[in-house]
Amino acid sequence: MKKNVSQSINGLLRRHSRVALLTASSLILVSGAILPAWRQVVLADQYQDQINALQTENANNRAALDGLESQAESYADAILKLQQQIDGLQHSIDENMKLQADLQRQIAEAQAEIDRQRAILASDVKAMYVDGNPSSLEMLATSKNLSDFVDKQEYRS
Repeated sequence: MKKNVSQSINGLLRRHSRVALLTASSLILVSGAILPAWRQVVLADQYQDQINALQTENANNRAALDGLESQAESYADAILKLQQQIDGLQHSIDENMKLQADLQRQIAEAQAEIDRQRAILASDVKAMYVDGNPSSLEMLATSKNLSDFVDKQEYRS
């Protein structure tokens, strides 16, 4: 009987050790399967937080970019308007330069005509002066300035 009890105990111990070994193996397998999945969930949460932060940053950057684009567009419009004003003013300057050149040409022609008329008048006055008494008006016309006229009047007197 001792032998039977001893064999029963040994058999029971073997079964318990097998069950314990099987249970331990199952726990190891289950924990091996659960822990990486749990770790991935934790890591996925960290990645999701990073993704959310980057999406927020991208949205802020897009908003800033939109603001800068509208500001650049307004600057471009202002530059275009200023360029149009510059072009208009340059056109006016060019027209004024042409007008100035034309007026200078007309002044030169008029001065040449005045010089020609003065020469004719001077020869007429000389002829009259040689012939007789020039009038005060003729003397004034032939004088270069008022002082010259006064000198001629004194000389005549």
